[in-house]
Amino acid sequence: MSKNLRAASLAILIISLFWVFDSVLGLVFFKDGGLNYHLFHASSHQIYIRLLGGIALAFGIVTWSSNLSRSRQNARELANQKEIYDVLMNSGPDCILVHRDYQIIFTNRNSLNFFQLEELGAFEGASIFDFILPEFHDQVRKMVEQALHGQAAPMQEIQIRKLDGHTRDIAVSSTRINWSGQQTVLTFFRDITEDLHNRRDLTASGERLQLALDAARDGVWDWDIATGRMVYSNSWASMLGYSLEETPGNLDTWRALIHPADYLRAQTLLDNHLRGLVPGYEIEVRLRHKKGHYIWILDRGKVVERDEQGNPLRMTGTHRNITARKEAELALEIRNQIAEAFLTGETSGIFLHIMDVICKSIEAPVGLFATLDTQETLHIISTIAETNSSHTDRETSTMSFSRNKLPDLFDRLINNNRYVIQNEPLEITGHSVPLNCVLGVPVSNHDQVLGAILVANKAGGFQQTDRLFLESLAGYIAPILLSHLNSEAKEIQLRQAQKMEALGALAGGIAHDFNNILQAIMGFTTLALEDAGQEGTIPGDLKRVLKATWRGQDLVQRILLFSRREEHKYAPVDIQSVVNEAVNLLKPSIPATIEIRSELKAEGARVFGDEGQISQIILNLATNAFHAMEADGGLMEIHLHTHYYSDSQQDCPENLRNQDLVVLSVSDTGVGMSEVIRARLFDPFFTTKEVGLGTGLGMSVVHG
Repeated sequence: MSKNLRAASLAILIISLFWVFDSVLGLVFFKDGGLNYHLFHASSHQIYIRLLGGIALAFGIVTWSSNLSRSRQNARELANQKEIYDVLMNSGPDCILVHRDYQIIFTNRNSLNFFQLEELGAFEGASIFDFILPEFHDQVRKMVEQALHGQAAPMQEIQIRKLDGHTRDIAVSSTRINWSGQQTVLTFFRDITEDLHNRRDLTASGERLQLALDAARDGVWDWDIATGRMVYSNSWASMLGYSLEETPGNLDTWRALIHPADYLRAQTLLDNHLRGLVPGYEIEVRLRHKKGHYIWILDRGKVVERDEQGNPLRMTGTHRNITARKEAELALEIRNQIAEAFLTGETSGIFLHIMDVICKSIEAPVGLFATLDTQETLHIISTIAETNSSHTDRETSTMSFSRNKLPDLFDRLINNNRYVIQNEPLEITGHSVPLNCVLGVPVSNHDQVLGAILVANKAGGFQQTDRLFLESLAGYIAPILLSHLNSEAKEIQLRQAQKMEALGALAGGIAHDFNNILQAIMGFTTLALEDAGQEGTIPGDLKRVLKATWRGQDLVQRILLFSRREEHKYAPVDIQSVVNEAVNLLKPSIPATIEIRSELKAEGARVFGDEGQISQIILNLATNAFHAMEADGGLMEIHLHTHYYSDSQQDCPENLRNQDLVVLSVSDTGVGMSEVIRARLFDPFFTTKEVGLGTGLGMSVVHG
């Protein structure tokens, strides 16, 4: 409003001045009246001229004044813009180059400072390629061409060489501008050498961290507590058999994978750490693998950010797979329990205790432990978990099978000496519970199968880890079981030896007393025979009495040999010569239906013994073989060879190991013998022959 008022006042003033000016001109040129007359008594024509001229003059002055004011305002704005331009050009972080046809025509102060120059003239005639390393020339040309065609060229990283020869890394971008009526390229660049070094160091540090985590096979997790968002690493997911896309980024993923028995313990520790009651979070838990089994994880973490009130904002940590260590610890604990059971437990309860330990560790409700004794009989001890609302009991049962009547699964285990996994239902005679899924492994020492371990009915079935774990336990149990079975065999042998010794002592005493009676019978019969002469039937009867007495005396000698009560003279004996002579004596007395083959490979070998006893051994063994093949004929083989038995060969008595030995064996293709007969093979006076055909001392003499 004030501006319009000033303009109106100025216009009135100018018109008034023009009125006075015109009056003065009229007085000067016409002189007809005074100034007063010309001012106030002007004609209509003069008034019109004065008003029109005053208005024109006023309009011209106002226009000129306005243009002058606008010019001054433009000058001030231009000065301000130039100042802003200078600030933008020289105070910003970027260096600026303006170039046409790659020739530099303008730079800002930052560019001069970057190249350590004082003025633009130092760049006169310089090309941008004078500073850019050759390997980046094509890249820069392409970027400039894109800018001249109006295409946005993204920020690029190149290397330049300063005037002092030092190489620097720069980030550069270009755009098209109009400079003095011509298309020109405006290029911005900044020194990123330090940033690039820091970035490379950071990348290297990240790579080293990732390598360290990969080497340790650790998975990483990061928890934004405020939002509930979880970030899992690839190794975290792959540890559990998943891809990263299959693991939602929240805490529910962890809650869904943790074993129910471990959840409360882990959640309590986590809550205590979040409240600041414990300095860190570290716990061993089980997480479910994608394949269904659980693996042991060492879960460690720590709150790394809290707000002003101490509330946790962010927590990060790692997962480490410790399944192998936990399995080793569990296996060691089980092995200790198994060893303790063998050392301190009763024979009847050892295998039951072992299966209880194994079933609990592998989470199988049914377990069977089988041992194969020296008579090829399989003894199976079964343990079955029975669970009610309050506690768990175990039902046990024992079964025995001969080698030729084994259940199919055990037959495969023992004959193939290899693990068996069977998911089809399986029934075993004498076992009260059907077996729905079964994992069995043999217990073997080298190639000798000693028994088998079988577990069944595990929820979810058995995994590869279960098999490896069970095979590891079987490998540990094998030598202990072998020692246990050997001890049982030695106990049986000891009892047999004690029985034979008692029988031998009894037989020896009877033989001596019987021999005294025979001597009296023989003496008085001889005297009676001399008195009887040669006539009648009495001499013949007395001769038959003498013959029976001699047979009785021979029986006494055999009894004394069995009882080891008779003294013998032992000396070095060429055993191959003795055996060869015995075989030659034996062949004529054996029927033609029986073939005798001898293989004697102990030439020059000498043993400390009695030739008569060695011959007696061969004759008794051969006679036993002959009676076994008497009905149908067959083949008898006699082998003699030398052998060196080391400590590792368990089929040789300990007192004979690490020596050069001679092995004599007699075999036949006869009817064989049952386990019951084998158990009584060396018992004196035990025979399978009919009455009058054998005394039952042949094998007893061999044993003696």
